[in-house]
Amino acid sequence: MKVLLATDGSDQATTAFRTASRLLRREDSEFDLLCVAPEFYFPKGKAGKTAKKTSRMVEAYDHRIQAEARQHLTHAQAILATLGVEAGTRVEVGSPARVITRLSAEYDITVVGAHDQYTRSKPGLGPVASRVVAAAAGAVLIGRELSEEGRQWRILAAVDGSLASQRALEVMSSSLQVGEAEITLLSVAETPWVHLGLDREWFDYPTDLDVPPSVRAFKDELQREADVVVEHARLLLEREGLAATLMIAEGDPALEILSEAERGEYDLIVIGATGEDDLKHDLLGSVSTKVAQAALCSTLVVKAIE
Repeated sequence: MKVLLATDGSDQATTAFRTASRLLRREDSEFDLLCVAPEFYFPKGKAGKTAKKTSRMVEAYDHRIQAEARQHLTHAQAILATLGVEAGTRVEVGSPARVITRLSAEYDITVVGAHDQYTRSKPGLGPVASRVVAAAAGAVLIGRELSEEGRQWRILAAVDGSLASQRALEVMSSSLQVGEAEITLLSVAETPWVHLGLDREWFDYPTDLDVPPSVRAFKDELQREADVVVEHARLLLEREGLAATLMIAEGDPALEILSEAERGEYDLIVIGATGEDDLKHDLLGSVSTKVAQAALCSTLVVKAIE
């Protein structure tokens, strides 16, 4: 398994690759550290008047920025070495998001921090992480702080019966150190107000007897489907020798996943990047984006293989 660890020297990137070194450390794991040095550019209308002067400025900048990138990589290598992990290094020049996305095709999992060194004080994901989650090939791990050593990891796997959901479970079982983890499979039955943009109160009734037959039948169908989805996911994990707790929620998928992740103090959320597109499903692709943006723990986003 090949893992790309992107770093810019920031605390968030360091947290991400430290977390990855614990979650993804297997006998067949190969780690590469990547630092992308931003390209030199002149602000519009500020370009040098002579080609010679411009060339000298670009050459000086390239020398300095690549030296800085190598320093970041050396520091990251030293940190990983203390954790018993060996890693190769790569220096590239260009747009960080574009370079990481391009190189992700060469790796099984790409690891990025939630923020870069310029957006670390903002909530959610920074622009680089957001673009990598949206455009990178394969699986992307947004690495956040893991629980202390010795504590059993708690993993929340969101499932919806889609190919992407199945692929996420496959990557989780084959790539992560999950043998001793506590795994919960969560399927969210998407109820009518989610698609109509209404609050849940619009569909609350004083008693079960007041629920119209059509609404009752629709909700029963969603419940049965959710039961099938989590049971199928459980069997997939069972074949890999893994046990899981099954959970079904009702409501907005992203909100329910995030709520359970926070309530259960999970260390990792595993989710597919695309899903079924019909009246009974929110697009899991949009759900995965919302979850990765707002989660307080690490998030593994996996795309189905086309």
